[in-house]
Parts: sequence; structure tokens; C-alpha cells
Amino acid sequence: MRCRSYLAGYSITACGLYNLIIESTPTQRTSEAMGFTYVLFTAFFAVGAQIIFALLRTSRIVEPLHGIADFPSQAALSLSFGYIALTGLVGVGVALGLPDRQPLKLLEAAAL
Repeated sequence: MRCRSYLAGYSITACGLYNLIIESTPTQRTSEAMGFTYVLFTAFFAVGAQIIFALLRTSRIVEPLHGIADFPSQAALSLSFGYIALTGLVGVGVALGLPDRQPLKLLEAAAL
């Protein structure tokens, strides 16, 4: 179930991101902005996944008798979720710090 909600969030973000780019860039620069955003989005998505993987590997629980079970410990999970929460808060802070969009000027620019 977590995987489905994760994929739904990724899909919504990916679709919404490109819609925002289309409405906020001049027509002549849309393809450039889309390509740049795609590269950044996928690169940072991969970097974030690797960081979470590394954090989950910091502390492990291994079954002492057979060594078969190998899971992240509570400390590793707490560290990973703390990182996710912190980066989410940083993202909200950055989003709030962006200047306000002026849709009227964008519509006028698109009409030209």
C-alpha cells in the first residue's frame, strides 16, 4: 500500500511540475525549461534515494543464529524519517521564500 501512495505522490508531483513550467515560461523557452527541469528532477530524485539508502544502512538488525534477517534498526529508521521531515521543511521554506507569481503579466506575455 505504501508503494502505491508513493507512486501516486510521485505522479502528481511530476505532472504538476510540468504544468507549472508551461504556464510560467515564455512560449519560446518552454522546451528548454522542461528539459532542464526534467534533468534536475530525476537527478535529485536519484540522489535522495541514495541518501535514504545510506541512512537505512547505518544501523542494522541481523538474526544472530542464521544471519538471514537483515533489517534497518529503529535508529536507522528514525534517522531516515528525520531526514525526510527536515528536507520537507526546507522545501516548504524555500517555496514560501519564492517571489509571488504575477499571472496577469504572464497572460499578457503569452498573448504577444
